[in-house]
Amino acid sequence: MAQGDPGTESSPGHDLMERFHAWLPSAQADEERFFTQALVVLDANVLLTLYDVTSESRDVVLDALEKVSDRLWLPHQAGLEFIRNRRSRVESRRSQFATVKQNIDRRFTDASQQLIQIRRQVQQFIEKHSGDEQAQRNLEDVITRENILDLDVVQEWKQALLDEVKKLQDAYDLDPNQLDDGDPLLDRIATLIGDRIGTPLPHEALGELVGSAVGFRFPNRIPPGFADSSGGHDKETDLRRAGDYLIWEEIVRKACTLPEPQLVLLVTDDVKDDWWAKDRRGNPTHALPELADELWHRAGARLRLETTQRFLDGASAHLGISLTDDTVAELVRVSSEQKDSASRLAPSTADESTRATRQAWLDKAFAVCGFDHPETRNALNSVLQFADWLLTVTADLTLRERGSDEPVVDARAVILAEGPRDGQPPAPDWQLVRMPVGGGIRYVWTAPWLTELIDALPSYDDSRLRKLAGRHAAHLGEAGDAGQGW
Repeated sequence: MAQGDPGTESSPGHDLMERFHAWLPSAQADEERFFTQALVVLDANVLLTLYDVTSESRDVVLDALEKVSDRLWLPHQAGLEFIRNRRSRVESRRSQFATVKQNIDRRFTDASQQLIQIRRQVQQFIEKHSGDEQAQRNLEDVITRENILDLDVVQEWKQALLDEVKKLQDAYDLDPNQLDDGDPLLDRIATLIGDRIGTPLPHEALGELVGSAVGFRFPNRIPPGFADSSGGHDKETDLRRAGDYLIWEEIVRKACTLPEPQLVLLVTDDVKDDWWAKDRRGNPTHALPELADELWHRAGARLRLETTQRFLDGASAHLGISLTDDTVAELVRVSSEQKDSASRLAPSTADESTRATRQAWLDKAFAVCGFDHPETRNALNSVLQFADWLLTVTADLTLRERGSDEPVVDARAVILAEGPRDGQPPAPDWQLVRMPVGGGIRYVWTAPWLTELIDALPSYDDSRLRKLAGRHAAHLGEAGDAGQGW
């Protein structure tokens, strides 16, 4: 096997450039040859992307792949990851639409609660300046949660938002139930690929390859796969963490069998640093030279990487594929979404441990306070400040033992007031709320987010939260009297 650059005559004095040509600009030449002659290898994420886009964009991608169908090849490991993850892609998309619809309902409810809050502020203002109870009752009769949400214009706004979401949902024509009864997209993909699927790596060699990946390649940051070495979502075993390396090993072995010209075009939407060289802005530009070098020295083949979007651009230029701006824009959006999702779902081990410990503290705090109704838990968990406040309150009141490494958070949300006419709030938007304090009812300055929660909770937990806040207000008041300050 020749060790020079394919198509380049070896000449005296050029050994250095020939041996390390993967690091030279010339290694990125011949785009047209790759699109018209290379083996086109598909990563699992390319096929999974088809489950994330609308039917129109899906057809464009499949038409482009059809143009190279006689040169397509799917590594066995990539096929396994595709089959394993396609359902979660569809379910994730459905979940996103359900969440948006729930948020629309919640936001309109929140808006009504804000109006109720304004009504209560005016009632308190009336009580403070005139004490006119009839005026306060009149406002309570006129402005209620029910008649706010029943207003025709409010219902019109809400329906307009829901209609737009439904249009988007209808454009994604796949449903998880279809995957059980027969997945039409899977049938198209299977027909396209045919029998051009890699042979599974020998079982007796699999353990050795995984051991080499996690024991030698990853610690030394030899691509690909070292970006998955810390684990994270769906990477909980050495075998899963070595998935990218196993795909790469299949590609190298396949490249050894290719006739001239030995060209490999890998299409992948995995843009992590263990596959791609990147520019100063972090945008992927071409395959890591280390990968191109390994493929050349082990198989005598040359390598090119393209994302799905860039593959379509090349197919448009060299294979006559018709490409619309809408398709490109959608693929860019999906790619960005997947990168953001991967970032969120790949926390460090330390982060996971911290979250698990914090959740254990929070579960205990919920339990000792009696907040066990699902509607209440959902409402409380929707407010970011509440978790810190609840942990602080339950520890301050010795309802639970504070963890030895639990951070002490300044989460004050209640302050005793001198009386109903105490005019200066401790912070803008804080409101006077009547709460049970020390066996009686006192006025307590309350942070707006806590006031909103009190209003939002079912009556049985509304009272429970008021009592808890009142106890904490008394505790803080005693601490202040003892000279500890606020």
